[in-house]
Amino acid sequence: MGFFGENVDINELKKELINKSVIKASPEYLEYFESLDSRGKVRQAIYNTFTIERIEQYKKWGDQRHDLQFWYIILMEEIGEVAKAILEDRGEECNKKRIGKELVQSGAVIVAILEYMQTGHTTVV
Repeated sequence: MGFFGENVDINELKKELINKSVIKASPEYLEYFESLDSRGKVRQAIYNTFTIERIEQYKKWGDQRHDLQFWYIILMEEIGEVAKAILEDRGEECNKKRIGKELVQSGAVIVAILEYMQTGHTTVV
């Protein structure tokens, strides 16, 4: 088990994403899922973790509509938390779980920014 939880069942994930219309049942998408190796499974688990964090952020903050300069400030605050976690662990055994949590929060903010740029809102569907 890694930082992102249990091993991902790619077939179940694929069915769930197709059923929720998150992905299209096109040959390209299906081929992608069929070709996932262990690296791909880890990557998918990371993406899933970003999605879970986005839901948590939405629960906490609601739909956010900021200009890009303000989004940049939010993102830099999150990146600052990553730097703080790394620097505080310097010289000690690295706390990968803490650093990973901060990285996931930063990644989820990036996802929120991209959502906003595409749709004008950050509502989690």
